[in-house]
Amino acid sequence: MDRVLGVFAKEPQAGGVKTRLAATFGPKLAAQLYEAFLRDLLARLESLPMKLVLAYTPASGRMYFERWANGRFTIEEQTGADLGARMANFFQRQFERGADRVVLIGSDSPDLPTSRIEQAFVQLDRSDLVFGPSTDGGYYLVGMSRFIPGVFEGIDWSTERVFEQSMRRLGQLGLRALILESWYDVDDEKDVRYLAEQVEAARRAGHDLSVPHTEVVLRTCGIAAI
Repeated sequence: MDRVLGVFAKEPQAGGVKTRLAATFGPKLAAQLYEAFLRDLLARLESLPMKLVLAYTPASGRMYFERWANGRFTIEEQTGADLGARMANFFQRQFERGADRVVLIGSDSPDLPTSRIEQAFVQLDRSDLVFGPSTDGGYYLVGMSRFIPGVFEGIDWSTERVFEQSMRRLGQLGLRALILESWYDVDDEKDVRYLAEQVEAARRAGHDLSVPHTEVVLRTCGIAAI
């Protein structure tokens, strides 16, 4: 069985990523935070037993992302007019290349447990679709066991209505999805502070969330991480 895990990422240019974080920490530090999230997430995914694809935007970012691929990720550009089209095109390409199961995640959750990803692939053994809702009303993960056109159409992206509208869209298509437990994206100051609390709590419990680059930038932001 050919399993594919995709990671959607933007080149961390100041002013082009994490605009809500930039309102608090400034564009440069917000971009540094996002880069740290990305580096930590990719490092944690490297050992997973599946094909790994890093799908990037903008087109000029290829050389940047090749620096962090470490020969473990296939690099490809995101294509499409909006996020929905880019995700649909990604899934279609992977299935056309022979994938049996495809899971796609974003890069806004540096401490996302890899067990959630493994769980998603297991769920796809008995469902065409799986979603992992995020606490901000979107979703951190979506997976398919076959390409299904139309799933990502008619959605108000980057709003708190994304998951709700996506479930409504599935109903219109006569589809149902299995739903994983929710997780959080790091989009604003409140989320950053929550992430720092999670890092500190894990350390006190004798665990390491394996987000070293993120911890460095959290300290730069003036938010403590042990």
